Amino acid sequence: MILEVISTNPPPFKSDPKVIEWVHRHAEVGHEAAKVAATEEAIKHTHHTYEQQLTLTKQALKEDLEKIRAHHLTILKAECKKGT
Repeated sequence: MILEVISTNPPPFKSDPKVIEWVHRHAEVGHEAAKVAATEEAIKHTHHTYEQQLTLTKQALKEDLEKIRAHHLTILKAECKKGT
């Protein structure tokens, strides 16, 4: 945008509806760009958190299954000893 000074005492920018419209338009574009950037950042952070949680959950499940298997083997061994 090029502003042309037509007098030594021009009116303030806020009195020109075209300048006001331009400022509002650019503010809206900036607002939308900020929302997009914030959403993208939130998605990245959420995905990272999800991946971490998934890894921890898988490890906890594996450990629980190993404990269950060991407990079952202990019970089976005890049952076998009783039977002999």
